[in-house]
Amino acid sequence: MNREEKAQAIAEIRDSFKESNAAFVVDYKGLSVFKIQQLRNSLRGDNATLKVSKVRLMLRAAEEAKVVREFSDSFGGQIALVFANKDVPCVAKKLVKFAEGCDEAEVVSGFFESRFMDAQAVTALATLPSREELLARCAGALNAPIAGLARTLSGLISGLARSLKCVAEASVGN
Repeated sequence: MNREEKAQAIAEIRDSFKESNAAFVVDYKGLSVFKIQQLRNSLRGDNATLKVSKVRLMLRAAEEAKVVREFSDSFGGQIALVFANKDVPCVAKKLVKFAEGCDEAEVVSGFFESRFMDAQAVTALATLPSREELLARCAGALNAPIAGLARTLSGLISGLARSLKCVAEASVGN
């Protein structure tokens, strides 16, 4: 790699740090290219990207992006950076699931909302429900009182209709 290519790689990683909501460090030592490609493809659907570069370049990009020092201290060995642009818990869930199913891969750390996360914190983040699930729960909670009111009013109206029917039958019978 010449200087221009290195500068371009640093700028690309730095921009990814600045534009993403979260970043994760994944140790992929011993992982096949096919498995890395599978992970990359699965993350693409969640608007996340996996970048592999030299550790020195990643460190320089993290320094330029003013990333928390603890996060860049976890750079070492054969690592890849995963940048999550939208649904961070969903991306963390996919990474943790991938690491559990593959002995060679390991989630080392993460960086979310200007905070460093160790591997345990990333695993805890992965247990959170997705954005869509949270929105569905909120919609259900908002809908429950309205549905209860509708059932109550329906019961009152049907009760009134039965009473009127009884009165009408009583008056016809007389």
